[in-house]
Amino acid sequence: MQKTRRMAGFLFALCFICFLVAVVLYLSTIACMLKEQKNNLVIAGLVIAILIVIFIVLPSKTNEQNSDKNVEVITLNEEAVTTTDVTIDVDGNATIQGGAIQIDTQPQDTTVQAPRLDREISIPDYFDSNASEIMRTKIADAILNVKNSKRSFDNWLTLGNLYNQIQDYEGALEVYEYINILSPENNIGYTNVGNIYHYNLQDFEKAETNYLLSITKDVSSENAYIELHTLYKNVYKTDTSSAVDILLEGLENTDNNPDLMVMLASYCKENGDKENARSWYEAARDRALKDGKQSFADLLQEEIDNL
Repeated sequence: MQKTRRMAGFLFALCFICFLVAVVLYLSTIACMLKEQKNNLVIAGLVIAILIVIFIVLPSKTNEQNSDKNVEVITLNEEAVTTTDVTIDVDGNATIQGGAIQIDTQPQDTTVQAPRLDREISIPDYFDSNASEIMRTKIADAILNVKNSKRSFDNWLTLGNLYNQIQDYEGALEVYEYINILSPENNIGYTNVGNIYHYNLQDFEKAETNYLLSITKDVSSENAYIELHTLYKNVYKTDTSSAVDILLEGLENTDNNPDLMVMLASYCKENGDKENARSWYEAARDRALKDGKQSFADLLQEEIDNL
């Protein structure tokens, strides 16, 4: 745009100069006739020189200066994008000369790469030949189902569980972590990942992290509380009150789930706290009776009698 304007200005100046030259030459001709040729030619030359300076040299320098002013130095770093006039933070908010504007950003590509379905299938030796063949058939069917419905949570979950059964923990983790993204509101994948790290890979910190993530997805699901209690009771943070605390949290979030009451009563009994064990067994028994589970209530009464 600036080059076009400069060219138009130059052409206008050139035409205007040509017009003036014609006028000067005409005047010079008249001057020659009046024998004042020499002085008039000098004047004409000065006029032409002044016009060149005014219409060509000065505009050119002005445009160069303006062009320099329009150049912005851009610096990129991890915190923000800055220019001489604009500062853009990582949230897309820009500040210009004391004011703020919102920068429209393009949505990021959130496409998640699904796990590969051509994993080598290795069946553990403890499967006999018949069981091994059955597992291979189940896995082949599960893979086919996934291919036919690539965003089916249930199909992927089935495949992950089969990988887990044949001790392909790497394959199982890939699938479970994928369904956590595929269905972020579901907590089953997080619990299953926690179980692999807990019972199979013995990475207890990752097990705890995934159990806690499972709870954040569904605070009313008892499984993650039970698994966390088992983790804390047996192998991780055993010198803390975490094993009890997680059950109390679970009881609060699950409307006093009787299974959690029984686990808490059993934990108190194992640690010699018969008084609290009795209280929790009785609470679980009363809840079982309320729910119409007479046989369960009878078993709990036996535990109470044996204290």
